[in-house]
Amino acid sequence: MSNNIKAVMGEVLVGTQKAVENDLKQTTLADVVSKIRSKSR
Repeated sequence: MSNNIKAVMGEVLVGTQKAVENDLKQTTLADVVSKIRSKSR
């Protein structure tokens, strides 16, 4: 059973990593700076 858990969690991790990478591809440095500035007001 632990091998199944390992395999499934590995798939979850790959999916999560791809989602993060896709989000980062769409985020510019200007977006990050804008968010920082809006939170420091």
